[in-house]
This record gives sequence, C-alpha cells and structure tokens, in this order.
Amino acid sequence: MQAAGIGIAQIRYLDIYSCFPIAVFAACDGLGLDHKTSIPLTATGGLPYFGGPGNNYSMHGIASVLDQLRADPGSYGMIGANGGYLSKHSVGVYSTTPVENWQPCSSTSLQQQINDLPTPAFTASPEGVGTIESYTVVYGKKGPETAIVIGRLNQTGERFIANNVEGDSETLQLMVDNDPINSSVYVHSLGIGNRFAFTKEKLEALY
Repeated sequence: MQAAGIGIAQIRYLDIYSCFPIAVFAACDGLGLDHKTSIPLTATGGLPYFGGPGNNYSMHGIASVLDQLRADPGSYGMIGANGGYLSKHSVGVYSTTPVENWQPCSSTSLQQQINDLPTPAFTASPEGVGTIESYTVVYGKKGPETAIVIGRLNQTGERFIANNVEGDSETLQLMVDNDPINSSVYVHSLGIGNRFAFTKEKLEALY
C-alpha cells in the first residue's frame, strides 16, 4: 500500500489467497479489514471452490480483479498470495489509472525488521516441565489421532516441539475439549522423538 501510495480504504476489489481460513484472517488483520463487514474478500469465489494452487489460482485472481477494474475505470484492486507456512507473501495493487513515477517495491527493510526480532533458543532434546505456546490436533477418520505442541521449557526458556504418546486418547481429548494454550506439560526426549503429557506421572505411566 505504501509503495502504491494509497490506503486500504481506496481498494474496491480484492482477492485474498484462501488456502486455509487462517490465511484470510491474517490478511484481514494486517489490512485492518473486518472479514464480516468489509468489501468482498475474493473475486473468484476463493481457492477451495475455484481451483487449487496447482491450477495457478492467483493468476486467475488477477484476471478476475482486472475484469472488475476495466468495468470501473479509476478504481483500485489488490491481489494477495502466499506460500510456505504463511511465510512467503506476494501482493499486487492494480488500477486502470497509471502512476506518474512507478517505483519498484523492495521488502528488504521489512525483512530486516523481522530478522532483528528476538527469538528464543531451541532445544531438540527437551526435558522437564514446559508451557504450551501453540498446538494442533491432527484428525483421522475416527477422530483425533495426534497432537503436536510447540512450547517453552519453564526452567531454561528454550523452545521445543513434541508429540503426544501414540494411543494416549486421554491427552488428545483434553486438548480437544479445552484450549491448552499456556497449559503446563511434561516433555521427555526419546530416540523416537519428543513426547509430552500433561503430567510427569502420566508420561511415566505411558512408558
């Protein structure tokens, strides 16, 4: 937006990459858009309905927005795309009205700001009590099968990643029934990987 010299209020047509709901919500947060009351967030109907990334989705988003802009001369449209784990972003701002002095857009300074942010130390072999910072529960046809947590060891502050013990349905159900963010867990490093449970006694009983 800065490079285009306009604000989000001037964008009339939009297509946000929609591989998963979080991609749309993150873009709305960054742009200051209310996803319930803002302008339409897609010009194609969205990636899940229009066609997957293998079908060159974002190029279709560009073509769809350009059709709208040609029918509404002087208006502005924006296309957003992403890749990786929401870690690679591409944005284009379009209009039938040319800018007087077009300038290439560089994200070097923005990337440097990210690179300069403090990051916690990481341990591949965690041991002890930790706190869950983020998590996901992977489902199979019969329900939850695997839990993955990213947390910090309370004693050292080191970040770790761990799975639940295979077959530990009790831990899985607790994570489904309650939001475990900031919950305490006990993590142990094994030859097969890192494993966690909500208490040391539970983890020891499983092994």
